[in-house]
Amino acid sequence: MESGRAELRTAEELGTIIRDFQQFAGLNKTGYLDEATIAQMKAPRCGVQDIRPGYRYSRRRRRRYILGPSKWKKRHLTYRFETYSNVMSDYLRTRDAITQALKHWEKVTTLRFTEQLSGEADIKIKFGKNYHGDGYPFDGRGGILAHAFFPGDDNGGDTHFDDDERWVTEEHQSGTDLFSVAVHEFGHALGLAHSDVRNAIMFPWYKKYNRPNFGFHSDDIEAISKLYGKVHPDVIPTVAPPTSPPVTQAPTTPKPRDKNSPPLTCDTTYDAIALIRGEIFIFKGKWNWRRDQKGLLDGNTPLSLHRLWYGMPDHVEYIDAVYERKSDHRIIFFSGNRYYVFNANQLVHGFPEEGRPITDYGLPNDIEKIDAVFTWSYNSRTYLITGNMYWKLDEKEQRVVPFDYPRDMGIWQGVPTPVDAAFQFWDGVTYFFKGDQYWQFNDELMKVEDQFPQPSAEKWMGCPLNSTRSETESNTKAPVGGGSSIYKLSIGPVILLFLTLHLFITKLR
Repeated sequence: MESGRAELRTAEELGTIIRDFQQFAGLNKTGYLDEATIAQMKAPRCGVQDIRPGYRYSRRRRRRYILGPSKWKKRHLTYRFETYSNVMSDYLRTRDAITQALKHWEKVTTLRFTEQLSGEADIKIKFGKNYHGDGYPFDGRGGILAHAFFPGDDNGGDTHFDDDERWVTEEHQSGTDLFSVAVHEFGHALGLAHSDVRNAIMFPWYKKYNRPNFGFHSDDIEAISKLYGKVHPDVIPTVAPPTSPPVTQAPTTPKPRDKNSPPLTCDTTYDAIALIRGEIFIFKGKWNWRRDQKGLLDGNTPLSLHRLWYGMPDHVEYIDAVYERKSDHRIIFFSGNRYYVFNANQLVHGFPEEGRPITDYGLPNDIEKIDAVFTWSYNSRTYLITGNMYWKLDEKEQRVVPFDYPRDMGIWQGVPTPVDAAFQFWDGVTYFFKGDQYWQFNDELMKVEDQFPQPSAEKWMGCPLNSTRSETESNTKAPVGGGSSIYKLSIGPVILLFLTLHLFITKLR
């Protein structure tokens, strides 16, 4: 357990956590880790987080289901198998189990599903082991069986199954029934969170269903109807499938500038921003601006990265993230999957020119870059963001906290993912950047302020509002992400892989 007032949990608080877990799982609320509670914690289950942070039960609460943070804005969805299970050799039975699970959701919604054999799809289905490409590793046989991302861009809707499980598709077979798990996970992919109704499909712990007699609990139907409307019992709506596979149109991007030319001060995006030694440093490509409380320095002109930071290796052509380490005021630069440590503006003596791998921080091997690093004013902790996930950094150990992380960026409501940059300003407020816009975060409400996003150039570069853009560039703004608040998730993912009681209702704070 971490030290600090914000992290301290008393015995009374622990008892509250245990009772919340017991109530959600339908157990006797003893407040103690009795045999039934421990057994429930060890039972196979879904890897999606059970309840949103800060949630507490109420005697006046009538509905039991919980909705996720997003839903699909269209009614015809596509799905595609990215990989099949190595455990089950019969691909046709695998596809049949998945298809039947989706068809059952069709019966209680206005949604329709079509399989794509290639190309893009809304829901991508994958079997994998341990680290399998999304930053949320599976844990071997038992425990976490599968997880899914809430609706949204990128990996929104994607559904992953742990291939260390012994998957089966027939009633007489011994193992984990694929259909039973799939119908639950697709509930998440459509926008449903977990329910505390024990007989509901969206109850988080595994239960095998008899496929011929399968039916949804009223709690599931009420929840999905809340998202997509009710289906009349006598009419099954039809949605004509598209005549051709959906085409994802690539965003129009500005004409690229020469990477050796400095970026335009009033018309650019940012790679990284940090408060270092009392000044704000803004990075873009091989260039960076400096700013104090009066405005930009150096004649408003960006300086070469290698001119200002002595010893920065020539092969480093951009900075993904940077922060000043609190313990010794060393400056840590992240570029790709490597990092560099500076003392003031000089590379630490003896630090390897090729940098050190970011796995030194305890990050998974499949993480290719850090999008942003910032210190949150609420608890003075440092956080690392990559894609739709974030980690808390243990400053003493200089490694990410292994327990309880990574978490989904959906907790930071309204923050777009993936972010381009984030930092804490002089006033203690945290700001997030993406494209040519920025978002101000409200620590108490755990969401961005209502009047955001706003253009970055006016506040951070001192540019006039709606400043004239260079005629040599396109008028198209850099695309601003609006993916799921849980999964890439998003969340949109939604996905925190913990079974332990501590993780069940842990708050960010």
